[in-house]
Amino acid sequence: MKHYTQANRFLQKYGFDAFKIIAAYEEATGIPQTERYASWYGDYGIFEPSLNEDMTYDKLLSRYNAGLKYLGIIHEQAETVCNQFLSEQLAEHIRGQLSRHNADGGERHRALPDAKNKTKSDPCL
Repeated sequence: MKHYTQANRFLQKYGFDAFKIIAAYEEATGIPQTERYASWYGDYGIFEPSLNEDMTYDKLLSRYNAGLKYLGIIHEQAETVCNQFLSEQLAEHIRGQLSRHNADGGERHRALPDAKNKTKSDPCL
């Protein structure tokens, strides 16, 4: 039950969009289903914390920040980006950035293009 309390505290601070970004990051990096912290609840049409008892506030924050980094956005842009793109699209972008990151020795990543195919500034550079 402690894991749910920590997840609820994270949810109150960062919102449901954070769980969408965490889910995209977990999908992109191939984290096994049993080790994921975000789950899709289709009946409600939202991402929420999983039932993983290893989940802590700090672990959620770490995965959220990693997702933001590879999307090339900051927290204040999360809602807009999550409204424009499906989780699968976010995961694909993160996957591409991880590949570039690994190929470049960790030196660069590109921002997620917006709906008009313009590139948002990358706060990670």
